[in-house]
Amino acid sequence: MANTNIVRLNLPAFTEYRRSPEVMAVLDAEAQRLADRANSRARGECEHPEHARFRALDARPTSRGAASIATSTGDPGCYRHNAKHNTLVNALGGG
Repeated sequence: MANTNIVRLNLPAFTEYRRSPEVMAVLDAEAQRLADRANSRARGECEHPEHARFRALDARPTSRGAASIATSTGDPGCYRHNAKHNTLVNALGGG
């Protein structure tokens, strides 16, 4: 006979945990590390180090938990650098 143990998750509690200040702080710190890695890579890859302007945005609560992203400061050169070199993906460890 198969083992039929069932685990029931408390999804509202899990969502509340993901929105907690502690988790938001971890997301903010990781976003800052990602932006720092992206800036370091951009300064090393490009003849225009002034385009190394990735910055972390604060984590935001969402309906499913929280999200945090890193993006540029609106510098078109930074956007082009990311498009050409995949800087954010590489900073995540994707290349």
